[in-house]
Amino acid sequence: MPQPLSDRTYAYHGYLLRLWRASRTSPWQIVAKDVETGDEFPFLTLENLLDFLRTQMANGSDKGGAH
Repeated sequence: MPQPLSDRTYAYHGYLLRLWRASRTSPWQIVAKDVETGDEFPFLTLENLLDFLRTQMANGSDKGGAH
């Protein structure tokens, strides 16, 4: 069971994930928005998004990464 966030939380990343497509045949558009800074990170593929999240988790509290 996840533990609640507290002042002792070492690393935290919160993202609002948006997924949409213009039509049934259009590719999906993916954007992760950092809820703390408002920075938006667009991704061309789901694999790119997952790589970004893995990088965020590996880097602890560092922001940024390849998209």
